[in-house]
Amino acid sequence: MHGKDNRDAAFWNNALIAEVGGQRYIAKVYTQSSGGERAFEHDLERLVNDKGSNIPRIFGHSSDSATPCILFATSHVSPFHVYLGELLRTSPETALQDAWQLLIDMKDAAEGLLRNYPSLPSSVLWDALAKASIDDERKIILTPEVSSSAYNSSESVEKLVQTAWSEFLRTGQYRPLRPLGYALAGNPQAVLGTSPHTFDDTASALRYLKQFWIAPSRRYLSWPSEVKGCFEPGDFGVFEVHRNERVFRKLGSVSTEFGGVVTRKNAGNLEEVQPGVFRKTCNPLPEGGQVNPISDYLMMSWTNTLKESKDEWNWLCANVGRLASEHGVEPEDLVLLTETCHGLDATSLETLTRTIQSPIHYYVHLDAIGRAFRCYWTFGDAPISGEGLSEIAEDPEVKGLPLPVVEMHFGRTPFPVQYLQIENIDL
Repeated sequence: MHGKDNRDAAFWNNALIAEVGGQRYIAKVYTQSSGGERAFEHDLERLVNDKGSNIPRIFGHSSDSATPCILFATSHVSPFHVYLGELLRTSPETALQDAWQLLIDMKDAAEGLLRNYPSLPSSVLWDALAKASIDDERKIILTPEVSSSAYNSSESVEKLVQTAWSEFLRTGQYRPLRPLGYALAGNPQAVLGTSPHTFDDTASALRYLKQFWIAPSRRYLSWPSEVKGCFEPGDFGVFEVHRNERVFRKLGSVSTEFGGVVTRKNAGNLEEVQPGVFRKTCNPLPEGGQVNPISDYLMMSWTNTLKESKDEWNWLCANVGRLASEHGVEPEDLVLLTETCHGLDATSLETLTRTIQSPIHYYVHLDAIGRAFRCYWTFGDAPISGEGLSEIAEDPEVKGLPLPVVEMHFGRTPFPVQYLQIENIDL
């Protein structure tokens, strides 16, 4: 296991070679002098929960109380997504076809599991697909974990592979594999039923995959969570890497082309009392009164989109060449941000409602592009306006009250969640 495990060498004390069904495995035996059953259960739990990429793979175990042991495969295992990253780094020219073939191998492995265990719940199989690994010999490893919440559905194995991996293949760091993700989302049977070795080169494979791509209306992409910044719908630019960090370099905004930005409340228990002003009212809890779990919290989430968003894709197709030329970037690198989201919450208001003698209100003021630029508590029945807004932080009327911590997700700036990007083959 040298070079294939991140544990101390002492972990492999009392290990020996065992043969099972003609295959050689490493057996770690737990004698009484090495900790016995207690050490066995401790190590087994840690190994099962270890999600690292440099770990030994458990083949099986024996819980015999006299000499429990764990059997390890002698090959190294990497999570599937980690292996895909290695493919892109080491074999970029063939990564698309290689990833395609591995998805077919994954489907075949899942079908093999079902042949051996026909009663395996589909939810368990999906979970195994989503957590798939690959060994040194490029063999797909699926490890089903049956739980009490498992359930069955009528979805095919191809559909399970699609839901487990098609969206992941569309993420930014796996950009060269995005055409495969689009096709897998559009027609998993066609993709997983055709060998990539049918095609002489990547260009031919791309042309085949493109006919199964999902419609443009479904090709919105998830913004990378690690890329932060004060951006709004209509901003366009490029993703870059600076000092090993991925960033978005904004080049301009086209929100006026779509009539500006509109804010839409998604969920929560704040009411809109004025355009862009939301309120949550907390009433005093009578002595001996019971907390209402339905109202004993404060929460709101909202989304900012382009007002005339139905033509975003067509507009980008028509203008990407011009914008790229004006700013000296490649058309396929240009990104158009189309949606941002925001949220806030306080999980319990009980301490506050047991303390106050009269209703207190929490107000949220949103600006024209959906930023929560003012949030405050007040006993006043109407929101503060005008110059008073700049002084609310020093309002003395709520000092000394046990105000709950209102968590403002992503700070006061909405977080980008959705964008569009044209693929090279689109052009």
